[in-house]
Amino acid sequence: MNDSFVCLIPKKDQREKWTDYRPISLINCVYKLLSKVLANRIRKVLPEVVEENQCAFVEGCFILDGVMIVSELISDLKLNRSMGLILKLDFAKGFDSVSWVFLSKVMSSMGFNSSFCYWVHSCVSSARISVLVNGSSSGIFNLERGLRQGDPLSPFLFLLVAEVLNKMIKYSLSNGNLKGIKINNGGDPLTHIQFADDTILFGDNPLEEMATWKSILEQFGDASGLKLNWTNANCLELMFLWMSLVRELAL
Repeated sequence: MNDSFVCLIPKKDQREKWTDYRPISLINCVYKLLSKVLANRIRKVLPEVVEENQCAFVEGCFILDGVMIVSELISDLKLNRSMGLILKLDFAKGFDSVSWVFLSKVMSSMGFNSSFCYWVHSCVSSARISVLVNGSSSGIFNLERGLRQGDPLSPFLFLLVAEVLNKMIKYSLSNGNLKGIKINNGGDPLTHIQFADDTILFGDNPLEEMATWKSILEQFGDASGLKLNWTNANCLELMFLWMSLVRELAL
């Protein structure tokens, strides 16, 4: 019931490597009924377990709100500051790399009961896939980690995993290791915004905060399985160019 074909969707016109394709799972209709039921139950409680920094898939939140915040922040920095950093993170094979063990621990810590966690774990761990290449399928094989893109459950489960990164950043902010950026000298400092598997970081003083960012991301990656692809991270400089710092982090 939980077997699926994986269709490779091109990410760009010129495809030279396997990373130029996005794997989309064609899920069995019977399994989709179960997956959709579980997804709807998670959706209802997401506002209680996922904070406002997450702009995707959470009821009452709109992804354009995050876009507007980033736009306002850039305008404010250009007008009032001499330096700052906006860094868009790229998780290598994000959905495909999630650790099931980590996901189960996160769900338990968030208050999901053991029965519900069992059903979710059964759904993700029983999956088997066969890759479609030029219309022909490969042999079926089991998965050891990851969330299938195309499964109704996957976006919501990924948000639960990404919330751990949010909590780690908030903790570093509370103990003074991160300062974030305040817009117009009012309100709480802004350190990051999340769009499902995309995260944008904001730094007031990159020279002081980069070591903390690197430590947080490495610890999160070791626990969750989500590793940063620093070569694809996009850095927007404001008055100064900070890409040398990004390259330093990759060492």
